[in-house]
Amino acid sequence: MPGKVRKRNPAGDLDLQLDLSADDLALLSAVIIVVGDVLGLLSVLKARLESSEEEKEGKR
Repeated sequence: MPGKVRKRNPAGDLDLQLDLSADDLALLSAVIIVVGDVLGLLSVLKARLESSEEEKEGKR
């Protein structure tokens, strides 16, 4: 079962490790890329909005 696996390290403490398959990592990276693209799109839209507002203020 993929997910979190608890193992004891040599000191006797419990370690929490992620056991991710290649498919899990590919999906995770795709989600991160989509989130980055959405943030980039939002920043471009905000920049366009700000520049159009500046142009309107400059014409007054």
